[in-house]
Amino acid sequence: MVHYSGLATRTWIFYAALTLVLVIIIQGDLLPLLLPDKLADQVGNQGEAVVGAMLMAVTIQFVRPRVALMNRPYVAIIGYALTLAAIGIYLLYSSLPGQYATYSEPFVAAGVLAVYFQVPRPFSKGLWLTPIMLAIIVIGFDLTFVLQQSENLVWVMLAPIAFDVVDRRILDPSAEDRPRLRIAWCASLVAAWLVAWQVATAMRPDIVGPLEFAVDYAHRASEVYWGLLLIHLYFSYWLGWVRRTGTGSF
Repeated sequence: MVHYSGLATRTWIFYAALTLVLVIIIQGDLLPLLLPDKLADQVGNQGEAVVGAMLMAVTIQFVRPRVALMNRPYVAIIGYALTLAAIGIYLLYSSLPGQYATYSEPFVAAGVLAVYFQVPRPFSKGLWLTPIMLAIIVIGFDLTFVLQQSENLVWVMLAPIAFDVVDRRILDPSAEDRPRLRIAWCASLVAAWLVAWQVATAMRPDIVGPLEFAVDYAHRASEVYWGLLLIHLYFSYWLGWVRRTGTGSF
């Protein structure tokens, strides 16, 4: 008999914790009381990371397995993806305050990646998305669209590495576990955020030249690093511990 209590408890804790963090970020006044000023400013900019992580996690944990059982799974997942994208577009062009409009990007990214997640694994061809997205960013870095959609493009660029190279068991439980590679990747995400933050802060407001623009772009996408980190921690460690100890199961 399979017991789901451990899994359900940890699932609720994860989503409740992220919801609380999001409320604190949106409210704004509590962060300076809880954290040093500079760190509070950075955490206050990570609301999109929280929303992105929640949307991706819900898609992977709940939507993906249920859609896979349907007669026409791709019709269902495309409908779901379009709904997420529509919400993102609404947030972007609505008259809502900027603090809410900014959440358009994780909704659009989650819509795009919902279709990517649904493809049966292994899916090695998906790795082509990484160089394609990188080429789009490099070639079109001075275009308004590429600049404004930095998080969307970087989500799509890094997702194949995260889910089809480093942490394949999130989407394919039968895949080989790569704990050392996963730890190195998670450390790299934190390092990318820290370096981009410090260097971009030192360069501003004088951002000129390809190197400066590259660093600024990397810093603009910092929410993606934290969003991916949250997903890895959730599925491979928080829920992974439950699976290893036999107190729960997907």
